[in-house]
Amino acid sequence: MTTRTLESTTTDVTTTSRGAMTHRPRRLRRSESIRSLVRETIVRPEDLICPLFVVPNTRSKVEISSMPGVYQLRVRDAVDEAKRAADLGIRAVLLFGLPEYKDGIGSSSWDPASRR
Repeated sequence: MTTRTLESTTTDVTTTSRGAMTHRPRRLRRSESIRSLVRETIVRPEDLICPLFVVPNTRSKVEISSMPGVYQLRVRDAVDEAKRAADLGIRAVLLFGLPEYKDGIGSSSWDPASRR
């Protein structure tokens, strides 16, 4: 197996004839804070946030067409879904409240009758 050294202006990298690196330059990873920025990404359930779209109890469960598998849920269903997410290790939910009606000025957000 032959080796060759690729020289650049920033660092030397030694590779084998198959292209595998035998020397990993560490000049940019000397401190723990820099290493933590460039290490491999691992996604765990506790890193996720579960979005829940909550509608008034007068509406039924409706799938959101632009997000397959995601539904507009009644309050009771949203609570159950949050419990299922917690059982899976997801520690956070983000609630999106959808009003009974919408208009150009968002009047349902300050309508006292809609806050039941």
